[in-house]
Amino acid sequence: MSEIIHLDQLKLEKISPNFRGSHPIYNFMLDDKLYYFKQVPIRELVMEMVSMKVAYHLGLSYLNEQIAVMGDEIGLLSESYLDSNESSYSLHTLMEDYFYEMQEDEEDFFDYQDMRRLNNLEDIWFALEEKYSPDTVEKLMNGICDIFMFDMLLGEGDRTLRNIEIIEGETDVRLAPIHDTSSIYNDHVLLGVDNDDFMHNDIEKLNKFLNSSDSYYSNRFCSFLNTLETVDISSILNEVIDMGVPVDSELQEEIISNFHDRCQVLKECKRVSNTK
Repeated sequence: MSEIIHLDQLKLEKISPNFRGSHPIYNFMLDDKLYYFKQVPIRELVMEMVSMKVAYHLGLSYLNEQIAVMGDEIGLLSESYLDSNESSYSLHTLMEDYFYEMQEDEEDFFDYQDMRRLNNLEDIWFALEEKYSPDTVEKLMNGICDIFMFDMLLGEGDRTLRNIEIIEGETDVRLAPIHDTSSIYNDHVLLGVDNDDFMHNDIEKLNKFLNSSDSYYSNRFCSFLNTLETVDISSILNEVIDMGVPVDSELQEEIISNFHDRCQVLKECKRVSNTK
């Protein structure tokens, strides 16, 4: 069982602040490897750990995070998923480049609302087709669809174009592991099927996805849901508590209740997909 890592005891040098997101992130080297420490509130930390453990149950690649403390701050510690010869960029960059080039008037650049509408599988697919071979596009889209289904299963409400990344190496292109999943059991999943889904509810999005996709995706979603229903969410929370994270009873009850409610709601989508 993992324990909380106390970074101050490691006597780290060259700790650099990196304010890429909504919470402070620090970079540092340890044993010639690059690590990141992100300060997060307890609630988000617990949600992130639950998401990671559920993803492992589903067989999905999730960023390997550990709970750590630096000074008086608690947060998440992770090793960089990039090798020395690799680089990464977000889908936000991909979509910005692709749709900017499509603008007839360079000064008529799309605004923030337009970018939010691009947060969907269809437009992402179009942009990828302009950049990569069909085999690579298929591989990347399969992974992005897995993220879509994972978000639906857990109700992740903050999946934007910025927190899905593509890694480019000398001989390979792949998705970065799933990460930044601390807004689970939210009321509205952001990632959609097409740009008409901008404000649609989750069940509408999921039904559209299952009805418009081939059997591979509907079968995969059913498999994910079947596995999710066997997950002991109470045991997962106990694992987090045993690490030394102060999870109050109210948050525990909320996560357990939302987990089972979400499974129940999604069973109807599973039934519909099985009748296709």
